[in-house]
Amino acid sequence: MGLSSFKCITNDHIVTQRENNLHLPTKTNKNINPKMGRYFHIDTLLLEKSLADQLNRGFYDEILNEFYSYFYEVSKGNNTTGFLHLYRILERIAIALPLVYAAHSNDYKGVYNQLKKFILDEKTGELTVLKKFISSFIDDIILDQSIDINFTALTNNWHKNHFKALQKFSLHDASIPDATLTYKYKNIIDLIIKTRNSYFHALTGANNSFSLNEIVHNDEFFKPLNPIFCNWLSYIILKIIKFEVLRI
Repeated sequence: MGLSSFKCITNDHIVTQRENNLHLPTKTNKNINPKMGRYFHIDTLLLEKSLADQLNRGFYDEILNEFYSYFYEVSKGNNTTGFLHLYRILERIAIALPLVYAAHSNDYKGVYNQLKKFILDEKTGELTVLKKFISSFIDDIILDQSIDINFTALTNNWHKNHFKALQKFSLHDASIPDATLTYKYKNIIDLIIKTRNSYFHALTGANNSFSLNEIVHNDEFFKPLNPIFCNWLSYIILKIIKFEVLRI
């Protein structure tokens, strides 16, 4: 999620990650900044102790491994597989993050009533719970900020097909024909879900399923999407970790 370098244990391939996902949009840092505590307004050594002793270590280890797998796959150009790891992260945090928030909130009664309304309703899926939680946890000024997904020119103008495939969801707020789709952050989770369902659920007769004429080159299709999705998921998770750390 932050800045790191790591080695794949199966082939010794070293991945260097310099995108700082503490920011929206992400920023590129040349060097790893060891003062992670500055973001959490806590001494870095104390933060390391808190992360080691107090937080939901098992849960965050799973999330970290998914991010490692994501960064490894995209470093090899396997952007479709990288997207799968991001979606696995999305499913893992869907119920977990609201529960972490509830466990550390000072407004226990209010949070309990919200979770009761979201979770006890059998018709409410886990991803819907997450979307409702994000809308209440992340400030509106952040949710209403916009981010561009840019489509670079591909052989035989395949990028135009990719552009139109995403455009049909009608989740964007602005566009430059065949080049850019602009989304508010509050719609990114929906975009991830719809993209996953349309590409990996190829239902016959389903209007929202992507055809191979729309997604001509799957790795090139996911290439401009993944950094945006990774940034937003990382930002949300880091906000929860910050919330948790400051209440230990």
